[in-house]
Amino acid sequence: EPAWLSDAFGGGLVRIDATNSSVLLSLAVGGAEMTDKLPLRARELLSSANASGRYFEFYAARNYYERSYDHDKTALHAAAAAAGATDSSDPAYVVPAYELRRSLALARRRGEPFSLEYTPLPPGLGTPTQWRAHAGEKVSLDEAADGLVSCVVGRAREACGAAELALLPPPPWLLTRVLLPYPIPLLDGAGDGIHCTT
Repeated sequence: EPAWLSDAFGGGLVRIDATNSSVLLSLAVGGAEMTDKLPLRARELLSSANASGRYFEFYAARNYYERSYDHDKTALHAAAAAAGATDSSDPAYVVPAYELRRSLALARRRGEPFSLEYTPLPPGLGTPTQWRAHAGEKVSLDEAADGLVSCVVGRAREACGAAELALLPPPPWLLTRVLLPYPIPLLDGAGDGIHCTT
């Protein structure tokens, strides 16, 4: 396996447990949720199709990032002025490692201090229920506007190694243009059901 391939796609999946980063919050569950903008009948149909009844505009949140004028013209935003929430109590969600690296690069470019707590997920886990229940070693990252403050792993709070996901550079530019992964929300009571996303 070529080193560039491992660098680009390596790392598997990670669960984002908590963050106060305005960038990560805008791209994640609360920042992309538009359930309350759907007509009631649409929500009923989603629930009747064994979906969670929740609707997320992950595509728009990602592709109109820092283009609020265009984002506000997307279908549901045009119908309602209020944007999705960007609450620091956002539910946990799962993304590929390379998407976390891409999002961290955006957060660092904005120059805001932020914190992040995430858990790498073992490859044997494959459902939202398993991802939610996994009690692995959390990684805690705290950054100041001018760079890294601290990165520690687990209850022992050992310093992160140089190969820790949060300390790696962004993924290759081309990868960020051709792969557009959506976060997978880990919502209370949703089990392994699907969520409507665009």
